[in-house]
Amino acid sequence: MDMDALRYRLRKLPKDKAPGRDGVPYEYFKYGPRELHDHLLAAVNAFMSGSHVLPADWLGGLVTLLPKSANATTMKKFRPITNLSSGYKLCAAEVADRMTRTFEEFGVWHESQEGARRGRSTRRQIYKLIQMLEQGRREQTTVVALQLDFNTAFTSTNLNAVYSTLEAYGVPEADISLIRRMQTSSWYSVVNPFGETAACDLEKGMKQGDPTSPGNFLTVMDPILRMLSASGRGWKLAGERPSLGPPPRRQAQQIGSCATDPSAAFLDDIILVTLGLMAVADACFLLAIIIRLQPWTGVSINVDKSTSAAIDYATNRQVDTSSIQYRNRPLPMLPPDKPFSYLGMLLTLTLDYSFEKARVLQATKDRATMVANATFLSPSQREMVVQLAIVSVFRYTAGLVPWTFSELEDVTSLWVRGYRGAWGLPKSTDDSLFRVGRPHGGRGCPSALGVWVAEAAGLITQCRSYGSPE
Repeated sequence: MDMDALRYRLRKLPKDKAPGRDGVPYEYFKYGPRELHDHLLAAVNAFMSGSHVLPADWLGGLVTLLPKSANATTMKKFRPITNLSSGYKLCAAEVADRMTRTFEEFGVWHESQEGARRGRSTRRQIYKLIQMLEQGRREQTTVVALQLDFNTAFTSTNLNAVYSTLEAYGVPEADISLIRRMQTSSWYSVVNPFGETAACDLEKGMKQGDPTSPGNFLTVMDPILRMLSASGRGWKLAGERPSLGPPPRRQAQQIGSCATDPSAAFLDDIILVTLGLMAVADACFLLAIIIRLQPWTGVSINVDKSTSAAIDYATNRQVDTSSIQYRNRPLPMLPPDKPFSYLGMLLTLTLDYSFEKARVLQATKDRATMVANATFLSPSQREMVVQLAIVSVFRYTAGLVPWTFSELEDVTSLWVRGYRGAWGLPKSTDDSLFRVGRPHGGRGCPSALGVWVAEAAGLITQCRSYGSPE
């Protein structure tokens, strides 16, 4: 790395983040003098080249337990947050960025994986699932959807599987050695009000909060996604041949993200969809692929949090999926008219959007009430909360849900209610004060119709950039 690249990386460092065991915050490097940056550059290059042994403080992390609720008394009610050394995270961020850019350029990761990738999003995967279900409904055939939940995916990953996959994909040995050095001798210690525990060596898995962990996880899961695609089972579009191995280099024409693929993955969230008369048998076959590779990946399925759902669109009735089993345990069956949450959106196999609409409306009402009662904030601050925390509830799934004009007007009215509550004005206050734009003397409350159109257009643009389900 040269000094210009280091300065660029320093500019991107966040502020006000807790440091690791060495106690050095990001600001120490970010605003340090030139002499400090010279020493830091030498340390970074020694980190990259392997000319020096990595400091023990750089290989570990301090785990802080944050309560999930006010009455947290047991370990399950706390969320572990890992603080890594600032120097290590600076180097790891550069490694992760180079890895991502190179893998995207050469088309290493399978197109069905959208997590931790630039230009990809959860909404693209939700849209892909909707297209799968709509195709099944158009063809009046059977559709099976398996939603799989993995147990502590990052901390269970078999690192040897990561290294062997990188080698099989043609990654230079020097780069693999760097990834191995970053994981070897890793440790955790837990910090609480009573002090710090002894360091515990990590025998498997990756460090939480490590910038390279998402990329390593995508790598170890990539062979599974390619095998699922190459199986020829499940949902697919005609016109493209499934690929078992990574293409040698991305072609000028982008590969369709959903062309021959029964899976939709976002990091460790995976849903498998099969269609046709053999949909249940195909689902069993695809699940067997994942089960067979579990000892190698180290990642296991959490049966209790996974579900199977099936519908025959010809009769609009539920199809029995009890034969779809994980280690002799059937996956919990979900009726096709019952909602399930996929990447933050409520969906049903019957494509009933009323559940998602009700969720958005209720969440909007609840947040508007909380904003109105937040008297410790100034009116302008409460208005900002409406813009950031209330409008976003609708914005996330806006382009995916077929809202009617009257429903969109109801959403806008709720936003106006939030604006009115932010300023502590009575219900009798005219709505035009909030709907009119600021250049004309109003508060500029956004229109749900405008947000809906903008988000739908943005989703279309994003899908066209990397290939769309249609």
